[in-house]
Amino acid sequence: MLWRSRSRHSESYAPRSLSVTRASGGSPATDLVFMPRLLVLVVVLMSLLASIHAVRAQKIVYVATDTGADHDNCGDYPAPCQTLIYAAKKTQTGDVLKLFPGTFYGEKNFPLDLTNRATSIVSAVPRAAVIRCRSAIDLKWCIRFSTDQSPDNFDSLPLYQLRDLLFTDFDAVDLILFGSEPQNRTLPHFPRSRAHQTQVARNHVAPVGSLRVDRSGSMSSQRLKRAETLPSTTPLALERDADVWSPPHELALNASALVSGCVFIYPQQHTGRMISSYVDLTMVASLFELIHTTKELIQLYGLESHLRNCTFTNVTAPQLLNCVRGSSSTQNTLLLEDVDFYSVHADVMISADLDTFSLDGVEFSGSSGSLISLQNAVSVHVTDVRVQNSSSSLGPNSPFMEVFGASAQTCTMNLQSVHVSSVVQPVNGSTFVLTDACSLSVAEVSIAPNSFLSLVSTRGGGTPGQDLHLVNVSLFEATTDDVWPAVNWSSSQFEASVSNCHLGRMHFHEPTATGSITLTSSQFFVPSHVDDGGSAIVSVESLGVSVQVSNCSFEELGSQEYNAFSCPPCGHNEHCTTVTFDSKNPSTFYGISIANDDTCELDCSHGACVTKELADSDEFNLPALIAVVSTVGAVIVLVALIALGNHFYQKRKKRTDAYEPINGV
Repeated sequence: MLWRSRSRHSESYAPRSLSVTRASGGSPATDLVFMPRLLVLVVVLMSLLASIHAVRAQKIVYVATDTGADHDNCGDYPAPCQTLIYAAKKTQTGDVLKLFPGTFYGEKNFPLDLTNRATSIVSAVPRAAVIRCRSAIDLKWCIRFSTDQSPDNFDSLPLYQLRDLLFTDFDAVDLILFGSEPQNRTLPHFPRSRAHQTQVARNHVAPVGSLRVDRSGSMSSQRLKRAETLPSTTPLALERDADVWSPPHELALNASALVSGCVFIYPQQHTGRMISSYVDLTMVASLFELIHTTKELIQLYGLESHLRNCTFTNVTAPQLLNCVRGSSSTQNTLLLEDVDFYSVHADVMISADLDTFSLDGVEFSGSSGSLISLQNAVSVHVTDVRVQNSSSSLGPNSPFMEVFGASAQTCTMNLQSVHVSSVVQPVNGSTFVLTDACSLSVAEVSIAPNSFLSLVSTRGGGTPGQDLHLVNVSLFEATTDDVWPAVNWSSSQFEASVSNCHLGRMHFHEPTATGSITLTSSQFFVPSHVDDGGSAIVSVESLGVSVQVSNCSFEELGSQEYNAFSCPPCGHNEHCTTVTFDSKNPSTFYGISIANDDTCELDCSHGACVTKELADSDEFNLPALIAVVSTVGAVIVLVALIALGNHFYQKRKKRTDAYEPINGV
């Protein structure tokens, strides 16, 4: 009985799968439940086995142009191959070509097409492997990395790498090509009108790989497993204006590229690009020197690009870096950290049509040309920029930085820790930042005397939603001119604030604007060289703007008749622009009128406004007088004591000489 009880108990808890082993008693329902599970288990096991067999160790193929030899067994360290083209045939995606010192040139080495082959070219000794690409062998490009395969998982995304190579002696070729160029040579991309994007294919997922580099210099090759969901119709088609583009399958968007420790140098004219990249590009610790090219130095079509610790010196080009909006993502990003421009001459250093732009740690010295020109931007961060002995060189209205936003409601620009020490051959009317459809925050910015730059201007048109905030900004005397004020702002609806600043004139010139202006603890002045009398330091051309002033000073440094504020005339039935002063923190006006009559509605009650003549600075000041008299008196007493001491010394000396013994007696 005990045995039977245990048997029944164990049978009642037996796994269902055991029921199929019995000769009888199994039900068809149980069999139907078991069979699909068994099939799933078999499929999973087969997939795991397939993935295990698919894993392949990275292969390194060595190449020595001077001592190597091309044969079936070449490529190992003891027996390197001699030419790049032959060695590349021994590689697959993910493999490495490692170059011994020497110069690689000629038709046996280039053009080097690495489509579905080695994804890295590395110098065994930094900068000892020299790459020479000449147009004499009819090259269109020198080295091409690409793939026409779609990876099954994110871990197999190729990372194209160039490390520690020296590129020289190139003249008419596109040096490096990452990814496949579209067959029609026109890059498909999303329409610039964001409202238009609702017409483009929804639920299309594009895997993207990228490389992250932190500020310490360490690199992590772990790709971002990121999926981009793109808005659109079905079938996938990108519509822009009247044209319909095919899907971007020609582009190798399922990859990323790294250029590290490379040097590009050539003292003659070059008519090709250094790098054209259709993938995410990271460039670290690389140098471009002695290059004169008639095309863009670097052309980017990728989703995310990052330049860090790079130097451009003695370079002339129409554009150094041109970033075109990519086709597989609505978010395009360009990051520059610790990049230096020395003796660089270009119309525009960085030109980009993208969403996010970051510039951190840049020196612009002995150069000419606009620093950045951005289109359709959403987020712009510029930090720690130094400009010295340089010029925008493009004539009046040419900015060092030009930022046009996608929309004023979404675009923001932060400008922080920027210092301009001198500008060569200044042009009246130039501005440091020209913006439109973008709000601007400026902090810790100084522009030296005689730079003849306005701080910020808007393109005009009264775009609504452009806010302006200035903190700790200094434009010294003679930085503004008789054409452009320090701030030239146009927005139909805005908020502006100025705090702890030293500025010239400010002009808010949208006649239909509504908004507010807050001025706190700042100094405003009219430079001495400005001679258009009758103007104002703060000029507002709208009746819908209110101004709040606290603890500010206004000073006219020249000899013209100036007003601190200028407002549009208002009739008897209209509400004037209001300028309200804080009585607890009064403002002071030196040699300048507060405002014209019948223009601004001023609230200067309870001593909030203090008017002084310029000569008041020399008025009688008892404490200062006491200090001066005390100092002069102390000096007189000191001189008298010295003279008296000298008198007694001479008298004592005469007495001593009178009693001096003669001939020892």
